[in-house]
Amino acid sequence: MVPRKIIRRLARWYSGDIHDCLDKLGIWGAIEGLNLYGHLPESGNICGPAATVQFVPNRAKITSRIYHKAIDEVPDGGVIVIDTGGAKGSSSGELMCTGAQCHGAVASIVNGTIRDLQEIEALGDYPVYAKGVLPVTAVGRMEDVAANVDIEIGGIRIQPGDIIFADRDGVVVVPQDAAEAVADMADALGKMERNFKKEILEGKPLLDVFKDA
Repeated sequence: MVPRKIIRRLARWYSGDIHDCLDKLGIWGAIEGLNLYGHLPESGNICGPAATVQFVPNRAKITSRIYHKAIDEVPDGGVIVIDTGGAKGSSSGELMCTGAQCHGAVASIVNGTIRDLQEIEALGDYPVYAKGVLPVTAVGRMEDVAANVDIEIGGIRIQPGDIIFADRDGVVVVPQDAAEAVADMADALGKMERNFKKEILEGKPLLDVFKDA
């Protein structure tokens, strides 16, 4: 598990910085095709370990006990990350997001649709990233088959405990074994970018600002 001090260091930056650092390590971590719903906290981002749930298409009316247990046991500051397996229907809405928030989650990431958008927005600072909104129940359309397993969203592999960083620009996955290196690199990159901005605001030509970048 990634130490909280590393997560706090990552949370100081924004998704562009984080992914620039991943790029230098040869890692693609950006999940494409997700939209932001609900509201980000005042910090403007969320950053926490992934708690994963895997669904598959199934027409049987099954109680989502695995999904419910994953929400009950989400680590404080964690992010619920759901792969619906391509099934139609919305696995997350007012009640699942309320439960996740009450148990300490800071966000939900859904490879699929969500519903109850007005109620999700009313939760305050609980963002949800999903492919879209659809007022269709998941009951009789999908089955939760596993939690805390490796899943894949948009070609990005996500392991339980990987760090999910998300802001208005999108969602980035930081593999847990790269988290400390990314934090170190982001600290250095952030300092460099502050200097760049200072020089730009002073009127320095961009060709000079970035000549050694």
